[in-house]
Amino acid sequence: MEMKIVIPVEGWSDRGKSCSLLRLVEGLALDVLERDKADCLAVGMYRGLRVGVSTQGDPNSCMGQWIDRLLVDEHCEVVFAACRPTQTYPVIGEAANRNGYKQVKVTTSLNVMECSNTIDGVDLNEVDATRFRMMLDSFADSKIRVSKGETTGEGAL
Repeated sequence: MEMKIVIPVEGWSDRGKSCSLLRLVEGLALDVLERDKADCLAVGMYRGLRVGVSTQGDPNSCMGQWIDRLLVDEHCEVVFAACRPTQTYPVIGEAANRNGYKQVKVTTSLNVMECSNTIDGVDLNEVDATRFRMMLDSFADSKIRVSKGETTGEGAL
């Protein structure tokens, strides 16, 4: 079974979506394909998965083109994409549906609303990036089980 998952990282402006995803890009040492100001489009391999990340989630940006590139041109199995709840989330949903991807929506739930992303010396963007990496580990483990024939069907995810 082919793994095709889009993970919209949803939140309002300045809630840590892009910063957390940039930490993920750095931590996984993904190749940056494009930049748009502080945002980036990145791809690479992680534990046998082709992973894509788009940190651009602003309305009226290159976000739609970047999502299509990750899903269609780069053939990523797992895609993380920053988005806003009402303005850009539907763009990701339409692209996912059009290309046969399942969606798993997450938020930067550990982000302090409109405050510093550091509490008592703990970098919350790094905490979120670690959580995203743990999701990838679970998907990679599931893919390994399926490829070895130990598990089949939807339950593997």
